[in-house]
Amino acid sequence: MVQYYTEAELHNKENLLKKVSENENVINRPLSNYKSYDSKFLIQNRFYEQQYSGIYFCRLKKLFNNVKKACEEKWKSSIESKKIEYKSKILDIKQGKLCYVIGTVFLDMSEKPNILKDVSTTLNIDELEDTNEKYINGTKEYLIEDESGRMTLIGDKTNTMDIMTGTVIGVLGLENKHGEFELLDYCLPGFPERIPQKLPTAEVDSNEPKYIAFLSGLEIGNEAYDSLKTQLLFEYLTGELGCFADQVHASQIIRVIIAGNLITKYQRTKEEIKKARLYGHFECKSATDYQSYLQQLDMLLSTLSSSVPIDIMPGDNDPSNRSFPQQPLHSSIFKNTNLSDACYMATNPHLCDIDNLSILGTSGQNINDILRYTDIKVDEDDEEQEKDIKAEEDKMSVDENEKEMNDSVKEEPIDMAERTLKWQHLVPTAPDTLPSYPFKDNDPFVIESLPNVYFIGNQNKFAQRLIEGPNNAKTRIIMIPSFIKTHQLVLLNVHTLECFTIKF
Repeated sequence: MVQYYTEAELHNKENLLKKVSENENVINRPLSNYKSYDSKFLIQNRFYEQQYSGIYFCRLKKLFNNVKKACEEKWKSSIESKKIEYKSKILDIKQGKLCYVIGTVFLDMSEKPNILKDVSTTLNIDELEDTNEKYINGTKEYLIEDESGRMTLIGDKTNTMDIMTGTVIGVLGLENKHGEFELLDYCLPGFPERIPQKLPTAEVDSNEPKYIAFLSGLEIGNEAYDSLKTQLLFEYLTGELGCFADQVHASQIIRVIIAGNLITKYQRTKEEIKKARLYGHFECKSATDYQSYLQQLDMLLSTLSSSVPIDIMPGDNDPSNRSFPQQPLHSSIFKNTNLSDACYMATNPHLCDIDNLSILGTSGQNINDILRYTDIKVDEDDEEQEKDIKAEEDKMSVDENEKEMNDSVKEEPIDMAERTLKWQHLVPTAPDTLPSYPFKDNDPFVIESLPNVYFIGNQNKFAQRLIEGPNNAKTRIIMIPSFIKTHQLVLLNVHTLECFTIKF
């Protein structure tokens, strides 16, 4: 319970030592219910003897029925008139006969990273660099594969396919004399249906305003890090900033989700690597600086968690495993923060329910990797180019299966986020170009239920979109801006799904 005084009351010395009475302005945070479903992303026992083919077979198996149902609806008239027939395996396709088959798409691109090629042309593994270059500058070839084999997709339709490597789709066409599949049409699984997760509702006023705060990209230790604006951010969240109305508004935040990149990326310089080869160990200076960043973060988060519940997700810069899914940050890193029961160390991706609101999101690596396959240019100084938020709220999704991509329309990263929902997969490019654990009997990245909120962290600018899935189920897609670039906090209204930012 926190008590706040007006400016006039603060000038009265008697108020400073006065006992709190029932008539004083006392602000309480609303109650809320919370449940995490991160267990599907937790890796209990790690084994790396298995091949990556297992995760692709599991992906195809889990999405097969959804894709087949979508194909039957899209090509219903042709199937009923027996103009086309279904083939359960790629090897069953007969030359010259019109048919459709379901499989996993693979993009063979000359500019994609090849670890064997890199190692063979590099003298030392330390010299290998992780580049952010695009893959689209070279040659590109689409292939469809299942457990029986694979075929190359050809035809004009391949030039307008809004799919990614690793997606499961249905393809309609025929095999030519060269053993290639001439593509006439294709079918995506589409938005998944929403499976309600009923939680006991807290005994509070249902009309009481509630907000969920989204934050990403603090990057403590970065050259662009602004300690003053970061302090203002945390003072606002804890109710110590602004007038009484601002403090009331801050008290309506029931949870804060921090989507990765809490500290700056730990990079060793070439000089450090050379000295390590010479002396057999790395110098401690950089490690000491890195530890001080973690201590600063620990103090900030411990203060925040004492005021409001928080979810902490790891990001690409943070001290967690790099491969997806990223496991929760170790409790020993945050000695003070973990003393609070209101602090939850989440996985990346993160899935939870807050007041019967299903929330799914990542720290941004999945979309950033997908963008490498596209010609979308992300401008870091595009704050003035943000789309009209009101227009975005009114924009409803159109079935991508019934329209072709329009090259004249400028695409944004949020378009890729929407497509991952239509592909029913969070990280289709894993494990091809995004590192992933080699799951053998499961693919946890399959989106089995349409979430109410889908967020992507560490983006260059804020964007949002309201899409409509099966049975009029609506989902708010949020691109959370990196705080170090924009100094923005995103707030989501739990009741209306309205979304806006606060800049510091």
